[in-house]
Amino acid sequence: MSHDLTHLRQHEPDGESASPAFGFHTLAIALRCWWTIATPIGLALAVAAAFGVAYLVKPKYTASAWISIRSRPEHLLSAANLDDPQKYVQNQLELIKSPQILSPIANDPQIASIPELLGETDSTQALRKQLRIHAQGQSEYYVLEFTSVDAEKAALVVNTVVEKYHEYQRGQESSRVERTLQLLRTQQAEQQDVVKSFRRRVSELSKQLTGDDPFLTKSGSAGVEARNPAAQIKAQLVAGEVDHEFLKAEVQAETEMLEQKETDVPQSAIDQYVDNNPQVGAILSRMELNKAKERSHVQNSANLPNNALYQRVQKQLTDDQATLATLKKDLSKQARVELEKQIRNAKQDTVAAMQRRVARSAFAIDFLREKLKSEIAGQKEFKGDLLQLEFLRADYDRAVLVYDQMAARISGVSMEQKAPERVVKEKAAATPTHPDEALPYKKMGMMALGAFCLPFLFAVGTEYLFRRVSTRKQLESSGKLMVIGEVTELPRKSRAISRRGRAKREVKIFEESVDGLWMFLALSDSVRTIAVTSAISGEGKTSLAVQLAISIASTTRSRTLLIDGDMRSPDVHRLFEVECGPGLVDILSGEAELEDAIESEFSDQLHILTAGRTTTSPCRLLQGEDFPLLLERLKEKYDYIVIDTPPILAASESLLIARSVDTALLCVRRDFSRMSQVDEASWRLKAAKVRTAGVVLSGIPVRSYARRYGEYYCNNNLDLISER
Repeated sequence: MSHDLTHLRQHEPDGESASPAFGFHTLAIALRCWWTIATPIGLALAVAAAFGVAYLVKPKYTASAWISIRSRPEHLLSAANLDDPQKYVQNQLELIKSPQILSPIANDPQIASIPELLGETDSTQALRKQLRIHAQGQSEYYVLEFTSVDAEKAALVVNTVVEKYHEYQRGQESSRVERTLQLLRTQQAEQQDVVKSFRRRVSELSKQLTGDDPFLTKSGSAGVEARNPAAQIKAQLVAGEVDHEFLKAEVQAETEMLEQKETDVPQSAIDQYVDNNPQVGAILSRMELNKAKERSHVQNSANLPNNALYQRVQKQLTDDQATLATLKKDLSKQARVELEKQIRNAKQDTVAAMQRRVARSAFAIDFLREKLKSEIAGQKEFKGDLLQLEFLRADYDRAVLVYDQMAARISGVSMEQKAPERVVKEKAAATPTHPDEALPYKKMGMMALGAFCLPFLFAVGTEYLFRRVSTRKQLESSGKLMVIGEVTELPRKSRAISRRGRAKREVKIFEESVDGLWMFLALSDSVRTIAVTSAISGEGKTSLAVQLAISIASTTRSRTLLIDGDMRSPDVHRLFEVECGPGLVDILSGEAELEDAIESEFSDQLHILTAGRTTTSPCRLLQGEDFPLLLERLKEKYDYIVIDTPPILAASESLLIARSVDTALLCVRRDFSRMSQVDEASWRLKAAKVRTAGVVLSGIPVRSYARRYGEYYCNNNLDLISER
């Protein structure tokens, strides 16, 4: 028979590796074997975690303040607006979260003591991340929010940020306007000196030519200018010079602001610059690929510490993380420098554009002056010195007009200072009285889910380490074990009492599965003595041995003997409800005769030899030739002998019994036996040169067995055959 079974084993298809690897079967075993224990424990942990979160997690409060940022200014007088409205608003939003505003706030002891900022190495950056600004729809209203476990501190942060920003923004705007007014007033004073000079020269020349001082009479120059062909040119020249002087003042003010003010670079622009760098993208892509490899190794490899590929991937990830951190730090510095340069260049371009307008204005003034000069030269031939007086008086009038327009412009700018501000504090943040949520339901749910999964994770880890047997394929995957049969589980007593019809069906299927096993053994080779063993106790070997003996006796109608060889923990006598002794122990020790120990009242075909009550070591009784000689005597009286042996790993005498029989069956129980123990028992049988028929997988669910093999059995009266 061993030759035939070896031949069958050689043709058995190779399966998956028997090395411990996490797979679906591990998860299935964990859920199947542990759900009755893990579910109530998980529910208890989930409830405890939810209550713990509700008790320990402090409620958070969000304080909010409202401001309005007008994209276009409101003028009291007509004035040009050169600002880009969208860019102005964006600049203001970046200014609110800029270091100029947040750094002094984050360093304030009152705000630095906020729990959300404690322990932060860069409190300014932490405050920037936690401060939120969002628009209200498409309106000009914006809401500033800050969330903290301290309601008063949350309101303090928001109000302080709004006050600091409003003060800074108003100061910057006021400084720019004041500087423009200062420059205009300086130019106005210079223009006043020009007016006085022209007035003096006109007065002196008029006295020489006419003997009168025109400023002491009511005569004016209106009539002269009306008759003067160059009057229109002079009017255009005056207007051009006024605009030119005002533009020069604006350019100077903007230039001084550009030289004095530090360039603010938005952090969002720096982050975008770093993220768009090709080197950063390449490192991130490589890290994602290595993380995928790492997950694959974790799922498919059993011995990660000794896995060279896994260690190489880990090292590459560590190196990439360090390289990425250094690269981002260097790129942030580079980005700040380049973006500062770009911003300053943009501002310089704006100033340059204004300077070009000044240059064009100066060119227009020069053109008008040349045109006026040509007109004066053409008229001087006819009017002589009176024409000189006329034009000198015109120069005086023009200087007065420039002075008056400068005064009007200064008055207009001063008036615009009183115009409504573009940034207005609409609503200060009040101390919130109610937390953002009555209970942290999301955190409670996440923690409860995590706590509920803990016992299942423990179960999965346990099964991953223990590697309990779940399928036939798992046993055969190593190529060392061959499963020759599957036996269903017996119904529990509670189920047998409550559902007798279903229990009867399950018993019938159990009997049929054992009958199939016997047919395989009978057809494979001539077998008369069979030992049924297992790696450890509780794997169903006794039930299998008993039913196998019954199956042999009922199918062959031959004399069959069932021997309880488990002298340490006998169980056969309990199943057949007979006395435990005298039995095998008494025969081997010479205290009883064979005929007195065998129980023959159960059936004409099936007799029983119980274990007896041992008083010495079973190994001592089985050593020597006594047991083999006993088997020879019994083989003269019985056609078949089935022996229930003790577990191999717990009792060494099982190998002595197994060596004396024709073949041995290794019983393995589904969802109970461990692969390591089965492998060890199989190795011991092989090392002891025991002729092993193969492995019998017991404990198969009836539904699974019926689904795979179908049902075909008869009842006790042989009057019903049911096939499904």
